[in-house]
Amino acid sequence: MKISVLLPTRNRRELLRCAILSVLSQDYSDWEILVSDNASEEDVASLVSAFDNPRIIYSRSSENLALAMASGDYFVMLGDDDFLLPGALGRIADASREWASPDFFFVGALEFAYPGVVPRQPDGFVSDYNYSEFIRGKTEAFLLPTATARRMAHAALNFRLRYGFNMQFFVFRMAFAKSLESFGPFFQSPFPDYYAANVVMLLAQRVVVLPDRAVAIGISPKSYGFYHLNNREKDGMSFLSSDMTADPMLQRILLPGSNINTSWAISMVQVKNNLSTVVKLRVGFKRYRRLQIFSEFFAAYEHDVREGLNALMPNLSLAEKIFAMATIPLFLAARMLQGKARRGAFALLRLSTRQYITYWRRPVAGFPTSQSLISAWQPGWEDGGPRRVA
Repeated sequence: MKISVLLPTRNRRELLRCAILSVLSQDYSDWEILVSDNASEEDVASLVSAFDNPRIIYSRSSENLALAMASGDYFVMLGDDDFLLPGALGRIADASREWASPDFFFVGALEFAYPGVVPRQPDGFVSDYNYSEFIRGKTEAFLLPTATARRMAHAALNFRLRYGFNMQFFVFRMAFAKSLESFGPFFQSPFPDYYAANVVMLLAQRVVVLPDRAVAIGISPKSYGFYHLNNREKDGMSFLSSDMTADPMLQRILLPGSNINTSWAISMVQVKNNLSTVVKLRVGFKRYRRLQIFSEFFAAYEHDVREGLNALMPNLSLAEKIFAMATIPLFLAARMLQGKARRGAFALLRLSTRQYITYWRRPVAGFPTSQSLISAWQPGWEDGGPRRVA
C-alpha cells in the first residue's frame, strides 16, 4: 500500500528538513513525499534535491498542488513544522489490511511547541494531543460509529469543537477523496482543515480510529498557532493569506470579533451549501454571534483592546444587546481580580461558552522538552543518508 505524504511549505526551509527526515526514518518503504512550495523566497528546491531521492517530488506554485500530484492509495497532510512519529506509516498500512481499507483513519497525535512560541512556556512543551471525545482514554483501534461521526460534524456546524479538525489527525483513502470531487476541491474555504474534516465526517461510511500516536503536530514561530497563542489573531490571518470573502447574505450575519469564528462560519456555510443535495444541514448563526460578543468582551476586558467592541455594539439586535449588557458584569468582576485569580476567572468565562473541549497538557514519556523531540531528527543526509537519534 502506497502512502502519499503531502508537505506544503513556504519560507520554512529548516523546519521542512526535519519533517522530511521524519518520513525517511520510517520503517515502511512504500511512500512518496509531495513538497508543494508556495512561492518561497528561500531556496527550497535545493534542499529537496540534496536528499537525492526520487520518492520526494517537488513543485513550486502559488497554490498547494500536493494532492493533485499524489499517487498513493492513502494520503496524509503534514505541516512543515510537524513530524511523523517512528513506525507510523507501517502501523497505518497494517491497519488498512486489518480493517479492509476504510475511508479514512483518525490517528493519535502529540502536540509540541517550539521554543519561543508560548509566552508562559518559553522553552516549549510536548504534550499528548488525543483530546477528541471519541479517542480519549482509548488504547485499541476501533470502528467509529457513523452516528458519532455525524454528531461531531453537527457540533462543528454549531461552533462546538468536539474533535480535532487538524488534517494531521487524518489519513485518507485516495479513492474516497476522489469520490468527493463533485462537491468541489477537497481543501477549500478560509480554513481548509475545518471544511475537509467536517465534510468527511458527514459522508464517510467506514472510519477507523487508531489511538496510537502517529504524528507530532508542531507550533513554530512561523505558524498561525504562534499568532493565536500570542493574541495576534489579525496578524495570523494575514500570515495565512486567508480569503475572508463571503456572499452578501452571509455578510449581513457576520460580526466583528474573532477571525477564527468568522473563518469557521464561512467554512461551515461552504460545507452546508456544497452538500445540500445529499444532506440537510444547519449552521448555528445565533450561537456564532454570541461567541463573537464574548470574543470582543475578552479583548476589551482581558486585553484592553476596545476598538472591536465599539464596532460590535451597533451591529447587534435588541436581544443581543440585552445579552451583552447582562454579560458585562461578569467580565468587570473578572477584570477586578489580580494574578492567578484573574487568569482563572477569565478561563472560567471561556469554559462557559462550551466552544472547546477542556483538556490538560500532559508530559510525554521520552520527550521531556520540545527540544528533545526536535533533536530526534537531526540533519544527517549530507553524509550519506538520514539518521534518527532516539
